[in-house]
Amino acid sequence: GYPTGLGCLLVRKDAFTQLVKPWFAGGTVSLAAVAEPYHLLRNNHERFENGTINYLDLPAITTGFNFINQVGLPRISQRVDSLMQYLHVRLKHLQHANGRPLVRIFGPEDRTNCGGTIIFNLVTAAGNRIPFEDIDAAAAARMISIRSGCFCNPGIDELNNDISATALRTYFGGPNEGNYPDMIRRLGKMRGATRVSVGIATSKQDLDKFVRFLASYLQ
Repeated sequence: GYPTGLGCLLVRKDAFTQLVKPWFAGGTVSLAAVAEPYHLLRNNHERFENGTINYLDLPAITTGFNFINQVGLPRISQRVDSLMQYLHVRLKHLQHANGRPLVRIFGPEDRTNCGGTIIFNLVTAAGNRIPFEDIDAAAAARMISIRSGCFCNPGIDELNNDISATALRTYFGGPNEGNYPDMIRRLGKMRGATRVSVGIATSKQDLDKFVRFLASYLQ
């Protein structure tokens, strides 16, 4: 489907009954009771659908598969890899006047088989990381779509920002406001990062615009 909307879960039929779903929504049950908390899920795929699916997007699946078959997955993969290699090189060349890199990229130096996504932080000439929220807001003002935060993966964010298990126990064991600014203030550690992704629709001009945007942070 589109960036949001339809999703697809592929399940082997011999493992189907092992999946446990503790809740239900409209269309997922064959029978439900009110006076007692009992319900019987449907015996087919419908048990895993929460209400009526987004059927208006269904034609997009056929269109998407037809496009992939026409272009070919190897060609799409080659394009994404080429764009990512180009972006990676451009980001590595962004340096402050004192020689300090502007972009701290997470992950291996060799981007082969790394997919179409780069996660990074921006660093000032003094070595201080720029809050991802500020980068996100500035990019949106320039009509550039990026992703910021922990990306549904707080574990890798804790590793990237050197936050120990001891520090986490100390933070969650005491009074706190339960948000990023509070944790950053109390731990003295940055949280979150910036993520940029490329796909078959991405152009070299898109990446050049993004690099020019990041260059505005050079000091």
